[in-house]
Amino acid sequence: YALALLEKYHSDRYDVVVVFGSAATTELLAKAEVSTHGNQSQLMLEGQPNDVVTPSENDLPTSIISIEHQRAQCAAIIKSLEANNCRQAVNVVHAPWIECKYQDKTTLFYSSEATLKRLGQWLPDGAKILVVIGPPLLKVNNGVHDGLSELLQYLPTQALDIVMEGLSSSLENELKTDWNSLLANRQRQAEWHHLSNTLELKVFV
Repeated sequence: YALALLEKYHSDRYDVVVVFGSAATTELLAKAEVSTHGNQSQLMLEGQPNDVVTPSENDLPTSIISIEHQRAQCAAIIKSLEANNCRQAVNVVHAPWIECKYQDKTTLFYSSEATLKRLGQWLPDGAKILVVIGPPLLKVNNGVHDGLSELLQYLPTQALDIVMEGLSSSLENELKTDWNSLLANRQRQAEWHHLSNTLELKVFV
């Protein structure tokens, strides 16, 4: 999976990568970013919350946003990134889990609305985003189901490649049913794929 993800990361040249709850994936992609671009990687979403960030032609094609629900995990990721000299490639965001309503069910997802909204302001229409949703949410109540709804809400004009790590076959089938219904309602075209036994959803512009 790691090799397949790295190949995808290098070949597809995403404008940004968003990782929810996967320290290993964050560190893997951060090392790849620094090895490719050196120490020129820059943190997106820097500055005060009300700043409007305008990309320039000199911006690097890829930066990484790592979203975690526990402060201790954020600190651990930062420490590891610093030890591997790739801290500058990643913006680590603390976003605790909050309750959401999804298809009349109570579910949990990261409180990442502000980050995703800000990202949507930064990125142009048609930008390519790689989203990785790690396994922690799979262990809680309907965890991963609200992910697509949140992404489509705040990144409505971007192309999304969403990779979900560690899904069981039953959850995979349930997720496909729920998300296909949401995509149909939003009239968004998408395709399902498998990335080395990991489920991937490509949502087109």
